[in-house]
Amino acid sequence: MNKFSKTSPTLSINHTDFEPMQFRPFILSIETKKSEPGDMAQLQIGVWLASQWKFLRWAVKKKLQKQRPAHNLDAITYEEDEEEGISTALSKLPFIPGIIIQGNSWKLVISTYTDGKTTLWSGSVFGKTESLLDIYAIVAGIRELAAWGRDIYLPWLKKYILKLE
Repeated sequence: MNKFSKTSPTLSINHTDFEPMQFRPFILSIETKKSEPGDMAQLQIGVWLASQWKFLRWAVKKKLQKQRPAHNLDAITYEEDEEEGISTALSKLPFIPGIIIQGNSWKLVISTYTDGKTTLWSGSVFGKTESLLDIYAIVAGIRELAAWGRDIYLPWLKKYILKLE
């Protein structure tokens, strides 16, 4: 991760240059807002997740360029193959989750990336802080998202970005 971070535009494993997270991959993004009407929280997390997808696309492309043969004679064919390789790698990551906490409601959002476009899928409330049972639902939801990070995201990150062989 340190080697990759030194080459990224953010000097980080992430799409931000926030130094405490420099070598710790973002697995889950959370946007908090007071209980207020409007979609500002959804807009902000959508921009954040789109930025993450853009960074991941850049990182996959960088890895593919490092693997490019030095004696490549047909640059146009390579660029087409590179785009296909980027699309293939990104398609192996089905989504990136996020959470919007608005007032006492916790809502799951999912972002997907297809054909260069990020789509934000707004989910339903999966917990509230109004009762003990609702708080347990929040804890269960966060545990599932942590398992997704461990079982899906981190192996994908290691395979398609960090393993520079």
